[in-house]
Amino acid sequence: MNIEWLNMLYFATIFLLLFGVADILHVAMDLKPGLTRKIVHLVTGLIVLVFPYYFSNHLSVMILCAAFFVLLLLSMYFNFLPSINKVKRKTLGSLYFPISIYFSFYIYTLEENLIFFLIPMAILAVSDTLAELIGSTLKWKPYRFHDLQKTWGGSIAFFVSSFVISLIILRLFQLMDFDTNILISLSIAMVTTVFEAFSHRGIDNLTIPLGAILVLYFIQHTILI
Repeated sequence: MNIEWLNMLYFATIFLLLFGVADILHVAMDLKPGLTRKIVHLVTGLIVLVFPYYFSNHLSVMILCAAFFVLLLLSMYFNFLPSINKVKRKTLGSLYFPISIYFSFYIYTLEENLIFFLIPMAILAVSDTLAELIGSTLKWKPYRFHDLQKTWGGSIAFFVSSFVISLIILRLFQLMDFDTNILISLSIAMVTTVFEAFSHRGIDNLTIPLGAILVLYFIQHTILI
């Protein structure tokens, strides 16, 4: 069997086990679905960071993401996976997640630059989780945009974490001098924070990676990373 097919089965098993553990935490330990959903969000986002080292063909990632898109869609329709779907607010974020994974991976293969995948996915996994947890816990200085309810605490947490994540990854690859990396990281943090703040019903799972990719694409084709 082709190694990429084996890797697809390997990751599919990991994600199914993650869903199972989240359901156990929700049912057996009575954790709120908002928390178990965020655990799945964070762990999934961290796991996919290794995709470029296991998949050389974007079609493999497309098949894997499409399979989980269908699974998550069916779970919403037939009311299973309560650890993910039982949240009070209306959201399609779980469906947008596999789309953003494939889109980011596809752009990475086109640009042949790992940061096009690592930075968007790391920000989506970590910064988005921190923004919601800190925002909902502290409830510091809430603000509204139409029907959106956000907090400045959550937005600041998102900005700081996305800046740090971007800077660390850029420094790891040593693509540019430190000052330039700071400017790029600030740009990514500002754009993704705005995109997160004005996105609702889970579409931030798409807009956050898109914002990071737009900044990186502009830099790639003007300054040349």
